[in-house]
Order: sequence, then structure tokens, then C-alpha cells
Amino acid sequence: RPSAGALASPSRSSSSLLEPLGRSGAVCFHAGQRPRSAPGRGSGGAAAFTWPSPPARPGARHFGISYTAMRSATGKDLDLYEEVFQSAGVSEDQFLTLLRHGQRCRAGEGSVIVQAGQSFPKVALVISGRARAYRPPENPEHGFHDVVCEYVGKLDLSDVVGSTEPMIAPVRGCVIGGSALVDTELAGQEYPTQIIASTDIEWIEWSLEDLLSIIHAQKMKALQAAFYQLLYVELIDTLKRDRKVRESPRKVGGGHLPVAQPPTTKQLLSLSAFVAVPFFGFGVADNGIMIICGDLIDAQFGTVLGLSTMAAAGLGNWVSDTIGLGIGDAIERSAGRFGLSNGNLSPAQERMPSAKKVTLVAKIVGITLGCFAGMTPLLFLTPSKKEFANEDLEVFDEVFAQTGMTLSHFSDLIDKASRHHAHAGQVVVEGGKPLRKLILLLHGEACEVDPDGKTQTAYIGRMGAPPRSAAGDRQAGAPRSSLIGAKGFVDEAYVAKPFPNNVVASTHLEWMEWDLDELEELTESKVAIRGSFVSLLYTEVIAKVNADKAGQSSRQYRELLAAVTADGYIDDKERTLLLQHKKDLRITDEEHNEILADLGWSVEAWDRGTITSIPGHHHLEDASHEDLVKAAALLEQIARSMRAS
Repeated sequence: RPSAGALASPSRSSSSLLEPLGRSGAVCFHAGQRPRSAPGRGSGGAAAFTWPSPPARPGARHFGISYTAMRSATGKDLDLYEEVFQSAGVSEDQFLTLLRHGQRCRAGEGSVIVQAGQSFPKVALVISGRARAYRPPENPEHGFHDVVCEYVGKLDLSDVVGSTEPMIAPVRGCVIGGSALVDTELAGQEYPTQIIASTDIEWIEWSLEDLLSIIHAQKMKALQAAFYQLLYVELIDTLKRDRKVRESPRKVGGGHLPVAQPPTTKQLLSLSAFVAVPFFGFGVADNGIMIICGDLIDAQFGTVLGLSTMAAAGLGNWVSDTIGLGIGDAIERSAGRFGLSNGNLSPAQERMPSAKKVTLVAKIVGITLGCFAGMTPLLFLTPSKKEFANEDLEVFDEVFAQTGMTLSHFSDLIDKASRHHAHAGQVVVEGGKPLRKLILLLHGEACEVDPDGKTQTAYIGRMGAPPRSAAGDRQAGAPRSSLIGAKGFVDEAYVAKPFPNNVVASTHLEWMEWDLDELEELTESKVAIRGSFVSLLYTEVIAKVNADKAGQSSRQYRELLAAVTADGYIDDKERTLLLQHKKDLRITDEEHNEILADLGWSVEAWDRGTITSIPGHHHLEDASHEDLVKAAALLEQIARSMRAS
């Protein structure tokens, strides 16, 4: 809680709003004064009467209104700050600025706070005490007796809300003239009621023009929010208290009003139909328009603006609600033409729990059935957007997007495809039978094995790093591919021919496959799809060519190394020759060491330049004539290349 000294002596006073207004010449109205002439709003500038206060009760004391400039904060001001302004984020300096622009007013019971028939270009915030608003009588001499509402100080409102006593009039709150903050034209109009203090009362009032300039200032937005919040809360509370007043028992002729009879079953059924039918119409219109407009927005603007399906549905709901504002009255009028009624329930019967429950259930049933009926357009709409599974999008990103295929074509391709899995050792394609499918491996490895058990082709999935096969190695020199049955896709002559060998999964395998007839029909209308598959085949052919070149270099280096190390010795010249050839053929150290191991040489023996007696090593005398001829030819070729360089 801020201290009184903190509010009375702010640390920052640079703003011009901190300067006091220095008002003077305030007008006071006193209880019991006679009506006097004042400039009126009637035609011809005729004088209008201002209304007197009600007659004083015997023994009652009446005081005039006293005005005091706001130069420091009191204890009530601190309570007011905590009650209203602190929760809205108003700082102490802002609150003190507000106080300095106002005037503290005090009045006794019977004092006129606002004069009926005159303009009231001010806003008053009642701190404590009570005042009543009276409707002016037709004859000014008759005085004020018809109470319209009552104003209660903000610090006293909690006592009024918690009271169980019947209310004479609804409590309007603690702000007098607050409507002018929203509609400034009201400030220039005649005030409709006479507000008179019913107890000793204290309030703070501001000129409407000054208050608007304060709360609309750039650094005073918190004050604006505090006032608007106060007005909103008072509006809600006023409605509640007004209902409480209406429901309070009123005496007629010395007795209470007769108690209303509970509604009959027939009346409740009539009420349920009367309530449910309009809500059914609302549900049909709201859901139907939302679905139609949402689908149209999704189809026409979804791709262009990058809208998701939910975003399009939200925009469709906005259109539906906007249209619903216009057709709401039409729906209610149409429901009235069916001859429905609320069962002729009286207002008291409508407030009974049974009628409220029936009304609530009828609303729920009506809007529910209407929403279901409004979904009928879904039966006639064709999807304008394809929804992809995450695994399908991965296939597109890693395989087909690189070939230039569009999502639209990929959607058509996925519709024709089926996804399969196989475990290691399972036969994927049986040899000796025609293969009328095109298979694209996604994950894992497979191999085409001839009847002798030799791997003819190794198939590897195109997505991710391929795992090692169960055998632990791969057939050296075997061509690699991810498409099985590609020859039948390119040349129809291969479709009727039996597939030469079995294709067996080496690891867990995942693939997609297409029926060649369906794929051929699709590619006739979508040539870009055929182009994507041809692009995949082309990249695999290039990879095979590069692999063949690497294999030839490896074989050539192996033969050269075998010839040089055939005698079990290697000198510096031979080592230099081999290292140069290794570099030219792009042989890695791992391949070099593997070839040495195959020839019976260890890395240590290579570094030493001689090989010890190791079982299985190659001696010169063990070399065949054919090997020696090949080695001599290689050495001759290397010598010529060295002389040429």
C-alpha cells in the first residue's frame, strides 16, 4: 500500500498535468432552495424551471456543498486508489495527477448534487455516502418522490452488495455523469434526474473536458483503462441489482403479490419448441456457411497465401458469423410463422427453475441438431487439398523433389502406390516369373542372387544411410540400384519376360511399389512423373559407371602391387613407383592395406621392405607364367608413362 506521503509528494513533477487547475467560483445548491429561472432548451429561449429539493424532514440537518482543491491525499484517497486504480496499473504519480485536476466535494443530507433540467459537464466519483436520483414531477410544486436509482460511495458498495434488505431502488454505482466519457454529446444535454444526497456524502468531481484530456494523454492510458473498467463493472452490477429489485417482494393493498403457478407440461413443451426452432436455424446457417466458405477459401487462396486448413476454416467461420448478424432476425421471424409460442408463460413463470432448465436444454438440442444438419455440404464437396502423411513427405523431400516433381504429381503417384516391409532373408521378388511391378527401395538392402548363390545386383534404399547386411560385407563389383523392375518400366518388351533371379532382403527392408499398367496409364497423362523416374534411373547409371571406374583402378593397382611384391622384397625405387601409381589411381590407404593383406603382407612388412615366412604369402616361384607376363606388361606401361612425364 502506498503511503500518504508518497501520494502527496510525488518524486516526478515534470509533467504539465501535475499543475493544479486552481478552479474557483463553484456553484452550490442548497437543500430547501426555491426553484429559480435558468436558460432553458425550449423553443424561443423561454426560461425553464430548476427543480427544488424534497421537503426537509423535521429535525434533519441540511448542508450546502463545500468544494476543496485537491492538494494532498487522504486516507480515503488511499483506499480509493487500492480499490479502483491500483489493480488497473495506475501509478501513484498518475493517481495524484488525477486528484490534482479534481475537486473534493462534501455535502450533507438533502443537498442537491445534480440539478435536473440542466447540463452536467462533469464526472463525479462518489467516495462515501449515498444519493438518490429522482424523476422530476409533472408539477414542480409537488416535489420529488419517484426514486429512479441510488448512487453509493465506492468504499460503501461492499456493504450494499452484502445486504439482504429489500432495495427501494436499484443501485447505479458510484460514478455520476460517467456516460459522457463514452458519448461526449450527453454532457451538453439536460440531466434527466435530480440527484439529492440521502446521507452525508463525499465525492471527487472533474470537468469532463479536463478528465478526457487526462485519460487520453499518452502516458495516462492506465487511468483510461481504470475508468472504463469501473464503468463496465458498474454496468454489470447494475443489471444484477436491478433484477434483484424487480424480484423483491412488493406489497399490494397490505398483502404480498400472489405466487405464480408452476408451468404445466404442455406449456413447457410449447416453450421448448419455441426456443429450439430458431437455434436449429442458427446452427444450420452457421455451420453450412462456414463449411462452404471455408472450403472456397481453402481452394482459392490456401496455396497462394500459404493458409492451413484450420486457418481457412477460421476465415470461413468469420464470414459465417458476419452473415449471421444479418440473417438472425430473419430466422427468428421465420420461426414465428410456424405459430410457435412460449406457452403463454408469465414473466414470473419464465424465471422459474423448470422453465430455465427447459430453455437451456432446448437451446442445446436445437443448436446441436442444426450444426449436424449444417454439415450436409460435406457430402457434396470434393477435396481441393491433399493431406500427406509425414512418411510420404519424407519420400518426396529425399527422392522425388530432387527430380523436379511437384506435390500435385506426387499426390497422384502416391495414390497409385502401396507400401511394404520385409525382414532379412525374405524373398521380395521370385525369379523365373514375370515382374509386372516397379519397386522403389526406401530403407534397407537387398540383393539379386543367381542359382549359384552369387550376387548379381545389390539393391540399396535411397533414403538415409544404408545399413550393413547380415553377411557383414557386400559383393565386390556388384552393380548397385534402388529400382527393381526398371527395365520393364522403360521397355515393355521386358514385362512379359521372367525375372532372372530371386531378390532377397539382406536387412529389414521397406519399399513402395506400383503396378506397371496403372503407372503407365498415369504417366501417359502426367509426363513429368515418367521424367522423374527416368531421372532416378539416369543418376543410378552414372553412379554405376563411376563405380566401375573405381573397380578398374583397384584391380589395376592390385596387379601392380602383386608383381612388385612377388619376390618378397621391395626397395625404395619400387616403393616410390607404387606410391605414385597409388596417387594417380586414387587408391585410399584402407584399400592399399586390404590389398596388402590379401597378398600376405602386413603393414609392418611393407614398411620394413621385406616379408617374413608367413603361410599363404606369395613367392616369385609360386607365380604363374601368366601372372609374370601381366606384371611385366604393367611395369613396362608404368615405365613408359614415367618416361613420357
